[in-house]
Amino acid sequence: MIRQAVHFFLGTLISRLGGLLRELSMSVCFGASALVGDFFISYRWSNIFRRLLGEGGVSNGFIPVYEKYRQQEPKRADIFFRDLFWSLFFILLPTIFVVELIFFGSVASYMLPGVIFIVMYALFMAFLQCHGHFFLPSVAPTIFNLIWVGGCFFFASYEQSQALKGIALSISIAFLFQWLVLLPKTIRCLHIGLKEWFQIHPFSKEVKELLKPLSLTLIGVAATQLNGAIDLLFAKWADPKGAAFLSYAIKLEQVPMGLFGVAVSQAIAPLLARAYQGKNLDQYHYLTEKSLRLTLKLLAPFTLLFFVAAPPFVSLIYGRGAFLDTDVTLTAQALAFYTIGLIPSGLILLLAPSFYATQDFKTPMKGTLLAVGANTVLNTILVFVLHSGPWAIALTTSISFWMQWAYLALKLQAPYPIRSLVKHLSLVTLITLISFYIFPDLYWSTSYPRPLWDKASQLTSVLLAPFFLYILGAIWFKDAPIVEKGEKIVDEKNLSPKLDA
Repeated sequence: MIRQAVHFFLGTLISRLGGLLRELSMSVCFGASALVGDFFISYRWSNIFRRLLGEGGVSNGFIPVYEKYRQQEPKRADIFFRDLFWSLFFILLPTIFVVELIFFGSVASYMLPGVIFIVMYALFMAFLQCHGHFFLPSVAPTIFNLIWVGGCFFFASYEQSQALKGIALSISIAFLFQWLVLLPKTIRCLHIGLKEWFQIHPFSKEVKELLKPLSLTLIGVAATQLNGAIDLLFAKWADPKGAAFLSYAIKLEQVPMGLFGVAVSQAIAPLLARAYQGKNLDQYHYLTEKSLRLTLKLLAPFTLLFFVAAPPFVSLIYGRGAFLDTDVTLTAQALAFYTIGLIPSGLILLLAPSFYATQDFKTPMKGTLLAVGANTVLNTILVFVLHSGPWAIALTTSISFWMQWAYLALKLQAPYPIRSLVKHLSLVTLITLISFYIFPDLYWSTSYPRPLWDKASQLTSVLLAPFFLYILGAIWFKDAPIVEKGEKIVDEKNLSPKLDA
């Protein structure tokens, strides 16, 4: 698991650096205007199909079913993959065409054609991960990011509403190239030739068998994506520029999630499916607990970073060009409140594959619906009753993540590192309180240094003491990995080496 996660991490690190360059380009060229906020809202809504039928949707249902057929006969598994590809194609093509007619001329209409390609990219990515290829799928988004960056600077001199439409078109082109990169490796992994690939049998028996469990997954994914899209609308109602603040903030919050949470989640999904279907419950429990503990240890330092140093960190990343000092402060406030939910959202990414591996699609769906319901109610109260700012939407999102995590953790039939979670949360909370006492006005600043070196110096001065304390605390805890085997709790080092799949 570690090897696969490292490969995914390295590829994701490269693509995330490209993503950071993309966000820098957007902030420098267009700032955090109301039009930029509307652009991010359109981007979120147009990508609902991507999340439904791509990452998090079909891929989660595809992996355990593909692994089941693969254990029986590799060629049958590849035929299932082929039939699912054509089924998705014949669903997406007319659907996107109809939606295009409805939104013709809007920013979203320029993005929609790319949804077909990103869904195919997600399916091919899941296929390659089942074959042990993690680096290429994770590094492919670099192409997407670079094309977006090129669009930012090419259209920067245009009137902003027209420029954003040009960037939207660049996004569709970028999705196409992101998918095309995976084609050569996918062809080499197939046990069927191109002639068999074009023997089109959409909605085959195997694909139809996937529909029932997949429908449960899609309900949960749809709820999550609609919830995120509605969050941006709440932010716009709270402040015309609110959607831009939240979008810039969540891009930063998702960097550690993409580097570590997603990396471990993607690496472990095929391994969990094989372990459970092979009736190796010791390995299933071991992988679940190990991945949860690893993700927790990786996300805790970033939680501390974003809590204690969000304003100077946002200033360092975005504070230049059209991005004003007031934009920095409001984005930093949103980032801090999003950070409250960083750890649970990362753990949820690990819990979901554990349920999917056992063919349990209902439990993750119920957890998602619980979170969405709570988030919507809290948003309504904070925005329309208490008249709170955009930061409130980030806070309610974090609260809903904790509720979803609690539900899934209680339902998980595997060991859970609860003591490790309590230790890390206590340490981060204590150090954050100390930092707020040392820098009481940090989140209310309206002026930031302009030179890059001064920005970096400010960030370093704010982080120096908190991270020194964190390192001391981490050494003091000596958080040894444990896992349940049978009815006993044993050290990870005492487990059989065969569990290191």
